[in-house]
Amino acid sequence: MKSRMLVSLLVIALAAAVIGGATMAWFTDADESAPVTFTAGTLLIDIDKFDFVNTNEINLDILNPGDEWGYKVDVKNSGTKNFIYKVLICWQDILGNTLVDFGGREGFGTDPLSDAIVFTVKKGNEIITEGTLKGKNSPLGFEIGQLAPGATDSYTIEAVLPTTAGNEYQGSKMKLAFVVMAKQIQDGAAYGEFECPLLDLFPSTNLLNKQKNAPRRPGEDAPYVELVSATGDSVTLNFVNPNDYNAVFEVRIDGEGLTSTPHWAASYPFIDDDEKVYEPYFVVTNESSQKTFNVDKKVEVRHAAGAESDWYFDWTTFYTVK
Repeated sequence: MKSRMLVSLLVIALAAAVIGGATMAWFTDADESAPVTFTAGTLLIDIDKFDFVNTNEINLDILNPGDEWGYKVDVKNSGTKNFIYKVLICWQDILGNTLVDFGGREGFGTDPLSDAIVFTVKKGNEIITEGTLKGKNSPLGFEIGQLAPGATDSYTIEAVLPTTAGNEYQGSKMKLAFVVMAKQIQDGAAYGEFECPLLDLFPSTNLLNKQKNAPRRPGEDAPYVELVSATGDSVTLNFVNPNDYNAVFEVRIDGEGLTSTPHWAASYPFIDDDEKVYEPYFVVTNESSQKTFNVDKKVEVRHAAGAESDWYFDWTTFYTVK
């Protein structure tokens, strides 16, 4: 009513001034409020303390039926706003018969590990999901709920390869990633766009290269490494590159760690920015090169740099014979 009254009085005054033909001075005034600062809240979600936990020594590169292992991970709200979040599981299977030469044995390495490994994901004591990933699509997502600023939810991921797993899983490999996404709690808020992390960073395998069956270049000659012989304390390998450009093979002996030398391929997506070089490594061009390694248990080789990334393959293992 006050604002409406002020408007009416102003109109009347203006009309009187026009009718009277008089001139008048206008009383004016102005004021402004103190500046007000607006700061956007932060919506930050972090995965913290991702740790491998197990009561027994398990080599995840050589799983056996009956092996059990697990992980612990914290999901933390590092921002200033409440948010709603969900957990996603991404995975990729590589069949054993594309990684290992089983010498013509039927039924070896034909099935994916995701069909066999039983996963149990818990938030505290609450089971989020339990069972194999058979028949499910990656990513597999679970809406969790709200998390306040500074709060943390703790998860455990338990896994077991059942004793019933047979030869069909021999040599098979599985890569898995645990992902979290957050959004505002307001109605209509949506999660951002999402793609699973790059699990297939190496587009081929050593065996597929040897068989001229690399997924991106089927039928073409490709670099590979093959076992020549193995004893109780040595492994002899043949590094082959039939092409007239460089192929770089990195070697890791008995699980040795990285050197302090920055990796020459750090600019490529399959190598972490801060990764260092494994040694020794061999550059092979249009030839084969035979090398013998004195080792206790194993030699691992990967093709991680060279002129053609279509041939790249991840660590391939060759064991001594005890």
